[in-house]
Amino acid sequence: MSKYVKYIVLLGVVFVVVGVATLFLPIQSKKKTTVSTNKNKTLKNTVADVIYNPEDFIAVKTNGLFGFINTKGEMVIEPQYERATDFYNGYASVVAPKKGKNGYDSYQLIDKEGKVKFALDASQNASIDHLENGNWLIGKKIYDSTLKQLTSDDAQVFKGSGNYFVWVEKGKTGIMDLNGNITYTAGKSMDINILGIDSSNYDNNLKDQYCAVRIQDSKMNEKSAIVNCETGKVVYDYVDKFITTTRDNIFTIEDKNNNFEKSVYILNDKISYETDYKDASFSLGYSVFTI
Repeated sequence: MSKYVKYIVLLGVVFVVVGVATLFLPIQSKKKTTVSTNKNKTLKNTVADVIYNPEDFIAVKTNGLFGFINTKGEMVIEPQYERATDFYNGYASVVAPKKGKNGYDSYQLIDKEGKVKFALDASQNASIDHLENGNWLIGKKIYDSTLKQLTSDDAQVFKGSGNYFVWVEKGKTGIMDLNGNITYTAGKSMDINILGIDSSNYDNNLKDQYCAVRIQDSKMNEKSAIVNCETGKVVYDYVDKFITTTRDNIFTIEDKNNNFEKSVYILNDKISYETDYKDASFSLGYSVFTI
């Protein structure tokens, strides 16, 4: 092998080594890293930006009472509350001790200046709750993140399960979602009392979410059904049984003595599978049934 050939081979090896090494070097870019949202907006891809809004205050407890600090650690609202949430979109839910009528605690929604926007007496058996979509449940009404009322003045909303509430309005009752949309009407409230809504915790890859709805009719008879939480379609009609959810739209059906009868799996508004003997139950995992 001539010395020129050796040089060419050696030069080729150097290029290969350099090329492989660059695969392990961090890629530098002048572009700002972003995360896309489903509203075509972008957020800085940092842990801090995802976890909290640096413009909002954080609840801290000092000497048994809650106040608020900013992200610099400065106390901006002095400790005075028995309970408090962090601020969400400029508002926080707090409990002011003995600030209500007749010495009861007062459930309050405050702004960043500590001003009270809403106040409920603890004796009213009501509360102020921040909902996972950014809205607020204040007493028996739903408000959006700007405190615009989403439910009508005649409507009353009661805690249900997951993302759904029991709704009563003008003699009717049913299911309402977090945005104040009526998704299901069970009937007249004078004839039907909704005792409970049990929404199934489900994989986000599933198309629909279903609820077990338990009612009591005017004759005090209790019945249960399975309803599409979003569309209101009854997919398993009312029966004189107890129906409860497990997960991933799987429901168990028991008699009135709490004896297990069967399990059913709902898919596309139909019973996709059900056990046919009392000793059986099943679970859904990665779309595979086990019995």
